[in-house]
Amino acid sequence: MMETSLNFGEAVKLIAKETYIVIDALYLNEIKEHRSLLVSDSWKDNVRTIAFPYVDNPFAIYKSAREQFVIAQIKEVKFDPELAYDPSVFSSDTGIILFLAEKHLSEFVQNYDYETLTDSLIDLLNLNYWKNLIVNYPAGEVAIVFSQGIETSSDLRGSGIYQIYDNPQNRNH
Repeated sequence: MMETSLNFGEAVKLIAKETYIVIDALYLNEIKEHRSLLVSDSWKDNVRTIAFPYVDNPFAIYKSAREQFVIAQIKEVKFDPELAYDPSVFSSDTGIILFLAEKHLSEFVQNYDYETLTDSLIDLLNLNYWKNLIVNYPAGEVAIVFSQGIETSSDLRGSGIYQIYDNPQNRNH
């Protein structure tokens, strides 16, 4: 269990009781462009409305109950207006999902670049860049998860709307 899940379904290490921003890796660049919004107490609402005016759920807020997050906790959901602004729901375009301890978001986005992260001829991501990006954060405060692709039984397949469940067996739909 590590901060990187490249092997389609590996659990990633988180910190119990820590609050995380769960966001598509591409979307984090939008937050970087609007990072001045992060200084406000209402940053979540401001980022949603200003940086993502056409996306109801650009990121989820997840409070980890355990020190392990398994991919089965992410379930695909159909668009439903009642889920708009549900903190457990997020959208994805790339299927590359970041878990960032909320307390590090502002600092993390300053050094983050999606193009550099995904610029690799060998691997799914630029592992040297990723390791250098997370080296100053305690283990479990930053993690990355890759979708398992459309040929799997996993709900996290790439682009879509997803909901995070504490117990992957509990599904509201």
